[in-house]
Amino acid sequence: MNNLSETSITSEYSKREAGEQQNKDFLLSLHHAIENDELGLEYQPRYDASTGHTTIFEALVRWHRKDVGTVYPTEFIDSAVKHGLIFNLDLWVFNKCCADLLKLRVDVDKNIKMSLNISPLECESLHHTNKLLQICESYGLQLSDFEFEITESTLINDERKVKIFCNTVIERGATISLNDLSACFSPLNNLGETPISYIKIDRSFVKKIGYGGRSDILINHLIKLAHELNIKVVAEGIEQAYQRDRLINLGCDQLQGFYMCKPLSPENITPAHTNMYRV
Repeated sequence: MNNLSETSITSEYSKREAGEQQNKDFLLSLHHAIENDELGLEYQPRYDASTGHTTIFEALVRWHRKDVGTVYPTEFIDSAVKHGLIFNLDLWVFNKCCADLLKLRVDVDKNIKMSLNISPLECESLHHTNKLLQICESYGLQLSDFEFEITESTLINDERKVKIFCNTVIERGATISLNDLSACFSPLNNLGETPISYIKIDRSFVKKIGYGGRSDILINHLIKLAHELNIKVVAEGIEQAYQRDRLINLGCDQLQGFYMCKPLSPENITPAHTNMYRV
């Protein structure tokens, strides 16, 4: 083996080793952030398309990483799921969400509910389900105060267990929504079997509205299909007035996006944020 080949192999090995160490450091930092309360939540309202009013806010986790700044979920959720940190992360989120909900019901609107993202991996764990129930009861709240958004793009290992989770929380008053309904149509095979109340149309559809393509036609048919199954439709990622107006005309039930209201820290939410025409 010549020196050039040896140098190349050594360099490649060093890069791989450095990448592995960087990943370990990242996961250790995330674990530390969860354990030491270095995360934060912001809330984004979902507005009723017919009235403009809302009583439901989606909880969005933020990692305020020292010397880095704000780290968004797209940058760490997949790693948390892959390495088993998602359970502790989401229990932290649920705890914080319960505490914020009690305060927002006093300061903003007594009927506010919370929507939280949950992965199928968590749905498959009976222990995790019991922990959610215990936390909810410790705050004097009920599961009817919450909606759980199942991220369909995450691999489901045991559909039976996911359905058991759905039925368990529904029996206690919670609602279930299916997140990430995107161009791949992967969730459609579950719409008739999973006991869900809402589906979310992904921003990848919404951003193409008004460009003369097939997006409007697809959204129209998705809304009609959902309504035939007695499922309501939420559109996310609305950034323009024409997108909001078109979705209202197509019969979308709820609207969410920066155009109406950006995610807010709990202390910045006011009664005005419960109506998209007053924000």
